[in-house]
Amino acid sequence: MYKKLFSHSLIYGLAPYIPYLASIFILPLTTPHLTAFDFGVFGIVMSYLGFLNVLQYLGLHVNFNNSFFYSRLRYKWLWRQIYGFLYIWNFVFSIIIAIIIYFILPTEIMADYSLIAILTVIPFVLFGPIDLIARSFYQLNKKPFPIVVRSVVFGLMTGLLNLIFIKYLQMGYMGWFWSLAIVKCLTALSWIYPIIIKEKITPIYNFKKTTIKRSLSVSLPLVPHANALMLLNQSDRVVMDFMNVSANQIGVYTAAYNLGSTVDAIGNGYNKAITPFFYQLLKEKKERQIRQLIFISQIAFFLIGLVFSLIAKEFMEFLIRNDELNNMYPLMVVIAMAVIFKPMYIASTIRYFYFEKTKLFAIYSLAAGIINILLNIIFIPIFGIEAAAFSTFVGFMLLSYSRFWPKSFKELSPLPYYEHFWMIASVVVCLLGYYMSQLDLNIRIIIFLITFILLMPVFYFIYKKTRQVK
Repeated sequence: MYKKLFSHSLIYGLAPYIPYLASIFILPLTTPHLTAFDFGVFGIVMSYLGFLNVLQYLGLHVNFNNSFFYSRLRYKWLWRQIYGFLYIWNFVFSIIIAIIIYFILPTEIMADYSLIAILTVIPFVLFGPIDLIARSFYQLNKKPFPIVVRSVVFGLMTGLLNLIFIKYLQMGYMGWFWSLAIVKCLTALSWIYPIIIKEKITPIYNFKKTTIKRSLSVSLPLVPHANALMLLNQSDRVVMDFMNVSANQIGVYTAAYNLGSTVDAIGNGYNKAITPFFYQLLKEKKERQIRQLIFISQIAFFLIGLVFSLIAKEFMEFLIRNDELNNMYPLMVVIAMAVIFKPMYIASTIRYFYFEKTKLFAIYSLAAGIINILLNIIFIPIFGIEAAAFSTFVGFMLLSYSRFWPKSFKELSPLPYYEHFWMIASVVVCLLGYYMSQLDLNIRIIIFLITFILLMPVFYFIYKKTRQVK
């Protein structure tokens, strides 16, 4: 299992880096043709859309996962009904998106409103939730290659389109909107044969209302959870917009955020790879194996965060050929560190999903998102955009660890996870990475090696001790 999990994590995690490596050669070509205002416009629009995107699927993806393991012989029947329901819902969702875009666009670019709205909603209107269904199908069947091939091909295409639209056609921020629309439509088209024709997962529009109602009773509490994720990922720029932070400053932060979030590709790859294994282990009641898997993963993510801190300055200077943008690498490190909680986040999240205990789960998620917003409101006026990066880290930390605290988790998990130790260790790793990233490269290397030598035996000792707990 471990070998397969590792290989799937590599496939899911590294595949997005193939097009990203290609984009390394594209960024120096496009950034001279972009301004902080371009980054700001795109960042503001995508931040608001991030809040709304949680409504696109209404949390129904959890029903895909559960039905796949609970009812292997009839799961496609449920998927097809949800498919039909979501296809109809996506028309309503598209109207909401178009209205919101009208109110959030800066007045100086209102001439582009119609085109931006059309490019944003056309994938939803034409193809509905086919991408979600296809990715769920292959992920749960432990067949990553159809997903990975598309990630690579269409990722490379996105970079190429950005180069054409931004550098050669001089379209500025509109280049991103065109690229996203084209790639989303082509991705959806590529799923039609394997999903609709071959697997015969076609939408049932005459779905049973009782089936959808029962599914929504489980999934809708996840909408606040998804909202919390969006609050953590996007609220910083929304708060900046409401507090009249300049589009240029928002653009600088967006550039740092986008590069810091590249580490999230590893976290997402790990999440996709571990989910089917985690579900299977829960079904087989192999609790010690689950905890062992989580602890090993958490140690690995700490090291990933420190490695990123080691190279962050050179990484940003190489990619961003823009004096206005390339000095934000310490913020990029803090944003990247928000990913190091991923294993512990998954340890609680999948367990709540599996046992369908989503109501209390959603409350804790929303609380983390609200705290993040409050921190932004309080500290951005005092410390500027730097405060937003640290509030994102704190928000994700609370999101990951707070679900271990209620009694409900103790009832679902027979083994302790020592969440307070891991939380303190996460803070230490983040602060170490933040300060280390600002030092001379030789000093960074020495500090990293010393930290590695000191921490590995400590983490190994704690891992062995917790494994022995009855």
